[in-house]
Amino acid sequence: MAAELAQEIASQSTNLQDRVIELEGQVSLLKFRLDALESGKKSHEDWVYSAPSISEEELQEMGYDEDAVDEMASVLAEMKNLTNKLRWGCCDKISLGDNIFSQMLKYHERFLPHWRELCDGIYYLKDDDELKCFDIMNVEVPNHIVSMILKAMRGKRLKIECIRFEYCNFSPGIGDGEYGIELASWLLNHSTVSSLVYAGDINYHEFNFRPLISAIVKHKSLRSVEINFCNGIVGEEKASKAGCEMLCSILENTELEYVSFQCNCLKVPNDASRMIEALKGCSKLVYLDISNNTGATGSLPGWGGKRNEVNADKWRLHIFSEVLKVNPNLTVTVGDFNANYQIASKK
Repeated sequence: MAAELAQEIASQSTNLQDRVIELEGQVSLLKFRLDALESGKKSHEDWVYSAPSISEEELQEMGYDEDAVDEMASVLAEMKNLTNKLRWGCCDKISLGDNIFSQMLKYHERFLPHWRELCDGIYYLKDDDELKCFDIMNVEVPNHIVSMILKAMRGKRLKIECIRFEYCNFSPGIGDGEYGIELASWLLNHSTVSSLVYAGDINYHEFNFRPLISAIVKHKSLRSVEINFCNGIVGEEKASKAGCEMLCSILENTELEYVSFQCNCLKVPNDASRMIEALKGCSKLVYLDISNNTGATGSLPGWGGKRNEVNADKWRLHIFSEVLKVNPNLTVTVGDFNANYQIASKK
């Protein structure tokens, strides 16, 4: 009896010793993490957001109307908020502007210190950091600001769920969108991205889009791509040909499941062979939106001209009847702002 009790005590003692060692290891780990946090705190404790505040009265003096004053004040406040989160490593998304707002917020040089602070914050992102989104919407971003963002991003490889650039006028006064395309292309080439939305820079020409199209094709983690209001080539036939080339090139990424290509002057091509073959190769594509491609004005692509709802049967017979035999899960939307029509396999 005494021997059994002694053996049980020895066993419990060994277990307790093992538990003590385990707890000591956990304490050491917690101390290490605390030291790391303290070190990070010291590196930031002297930092203050240095960009001078801009009052609503000052925004009005810059020429913003009442609605734009409220929206621009909100954007500036969000810049400060994002900068703080980025510096402290607790930022899960970068989002500026609102795609519902009806006008683009023009850039002013007094905003430069705020952009500089934000870019300094972006510098603190680390490899493999995950962002729900990287959005800039209805905010004019001149080329020198894009260059600052690119400089802050260099050397990082992030995981971004969605990139959304809408109506940003990336190169005001230049008109070719080179810097906006460079930023979107860089993010695709150096990040893991699921969704891309690029819209509203109507002065872009097809050849300027080649770096972005190339990045889309190579990025096999992409599942959704929206390129809307981006073909501003003047002349109906030339614009439509460029639109067809852009769409067919995008469809070379056969991993895509959703593609929106609205308002890019696209019409039923005379020679549809390339488009048919491109669509046949996209077996995972379940939705294609080519609505609102109703004209080729050179200033507002997709607005004016003939309504392409009358081409619904032409699209169906000329292209999609053959494609739907290969991919019966595909649904295509055509039409214009007044009425849309869906083309799908009869099930």
